[in-house]
Amino acid sequence: MNVGIMTFWGSVNYGAFLQAYALVQKLNREEGINAEIINFRMKRELNYYTQELRIQRNFIKVFFNIVRYEMFKTMQKALILSDMAMVSDSIDGFVEFVSGKYDVVIAGSDEVWKIDDLRGFPNPYFLFGDIKCAKMSYAASGRDDFSKLDSDQIRLLRENLREFKYIGVRDKKTYDSINDIVGDKKVFLNLDPTLTYGFSADRERGRKLLEKKFGVRTNNRCIGVMYTEQKPSKPILAKWIDQITDNRTRIIPLYDWVGGYKNRPDLTPFDLVDIISALDGLVSMYYHGVCISIITQTPVWAIESRANSNETSKLYDLVSRFNMSEYYSFSLEKAINSKLFSEFIVKPVISSNCDRESIIENDNRAFGHFVDEIKSL
Repeated sequence: MNVGIMTFWGSVNYGAFLQAYALVQKLNREEGINAEIINFRMKRELNYYTQELRIQRNFIKVFFNIVRYEMFKTMQKALILSDMAMVSDSIDGFVEFVSGKYDVVIAGSDEVWKIDDLRGFPNPYFLFGDIKCAKMSYAASGRDDFSKLDSDQIRLLRENLREFKYIGVRDKKTYDSINDIVGDKKVFLNLDPTLTYGFSADRERGRKLLEKKFGVRTNNRCIGVMYTEQKPSKPILAKWIDQITDNRTRIIPLYDWVGGYKNRPDLTPFDLVDIISALDGLVSMYYHGVCISIITQTPVWAIESRANSNETSKLYDLVSRFNMSEYYSFSLEKAINSKLFSEFIVKPVISSNCDRESIIENDNRAFGHFVDEIKSL
């Protein structure tokens, strides 16, 4: 059974890489399945990342972003990509590109169904057109973006999705939105494959990376930060952590550049998993930072980075499903003013309500049903 995966594999983004890697590897564990990631990117998407490198005015950030961009280009060798490649915004071009090559094409995981200025609607990630094989989605996300569509676009999407043999989405808001669109067709709620693949975090390697990359000594207490500041040169959160811990805690920036601290743009996605496993705690505005903390059992506090309501936040959806919403703040300001957050920074602990093992086990059983659907085609 030849399976093509349509996802964001080429983004300069740890989460995008890890979810793509996890899903293709997980499918290839199954007997009789030969899965690969479709080597397709939209021109708009490719232009976005190259423009991002050009518009930076801060020389240090330019260097940081270039090193990270090149690292991700190198890491793409670890993905199972189709031999043939295409860069296009055309749905017709995509249909011609994949037609007859697979038994099934899967949209997902990640935010492949977001409707924004970058990719627009309709676009190839919705698998429009006659691609001469079955269509499915797994852990796809669009959240509240479907509210942007007019009635004709909703009808077009409904007709397309009703062709799908399996519709799996990643979050409750996408689940509710797609249910409203497709009516009586069954929709499944999946976890992000990063959570269920079974990454084997090497804590000892993570400690060595902390020492080598960040100069951390074995007795240093370390808090990782994955967050975005409006003014990275004046990092509010990092300075605040220094203040309440009397500078006794090492701040480890693990995503965006944080001024005044040691930043390492050369960390690979696998380095990130091992480093997070070796931390005393993590503060993350990024979805997959929280995912990695859950699978490595590292204490984590999630902070919302966008002006979302709890109903549309993918971060809130994640912590709620793992029963750890007490370790979530709706904004950086609310976190800094929270007594519980201060206590977490001083002494990071895992949420006592987090039922990690049973939630992941249940999703793995549901993945078995998804695989059965593929094999039944």
